[in-house]
Amino acid sequence: MIGYYKDWPAAGKNRKIEIYYYEIKTDENPNLDETEYTENEKDGNFELKYVPLTDVKRVLKENSEKYGDKKGIANEMIQLFDIYNSIKNDEN
Repeated sequence: MIGYYKDWPAAGKNRKIEIYYYEIKTDENPNLDETEYTENEKDGNFELKYVPLTDVKRVLKENSEKYGDKKGIANEMIQLFDIYNSIKNDEN
């Protein structure tokens, strides 16, 4: 998906972003204890969490309502999950 951010990273500057989403099938759960965060991620209290696929849309909505979605990424991901589920239902 392609998006455009106005006035980012600073006023008067604009940024084009491309986000690629992949489906990865595995029986392994991620080891979140081996995660290395950048200083910026640490300062922003960033953390990774394992979320079952069946709960992703709900968690995105809850976090968007709690923390906001200024860049629209949560909304974009919710739309993506709707498309993904539609494709999966068509395959079955």
